[in-house]
Amino acid sequence: MKTERPVTARCQRGLAMVETTIVLPLLLLLAMASAEFGHMLNIHNVINKQQQDGARYLSARATYGTTGVVVLDAATVDEARHLVVYGNTLGAGTPLLAGFTIEQVTVSVPSPRHIRVAVEYDYRPIFGRVFSMFGYGEDLTIDFPLRGSVVIPVVG
Repeated sequence: MKTERPVTARCQRGLAMVETTIVLPLLLLLAMASAEFGHMLNIHNVINKQQQDGARYLSARATYGTTGVVVLDAATVDEARHLVVYGNTLGAGTPLLAGFTIEQVTVSVPSPRHIRVAVEYDYRPIFGRVFSMFGYGEDLTIDFPLRGSVVIPVVG
């Protein structure tokens, strides 16, 4: 009759290294994906807040024409676009997001009493634009445009 020997530290010596080798790449991938997703949500939040500020600015300064439709003058629209990109109406300083320009901000009047401010920002990932599949298929490109729009009624 054989007796089982107790598990000793000597028997377990290499097991921790094997487990670490198996689990560590998965944990790193999960941590990187979480960081990237958090970064994208932060940028989306900044864009959304700036769109709301720009739309509120336009709503307070819009007037109605003789036909009852909202009229926006070009100077006010440019000020609102600068507010969305730079955080101020003068367009002074650096953009709030890297690569963000006023050309990515559009202002429109979708209905007689509403204003729309839309943004299309080219998202730039933290860890690079291409995710390698290490030979198991084509590499993934993970840069994409973040789009959003805010529609707000005119105050006056």
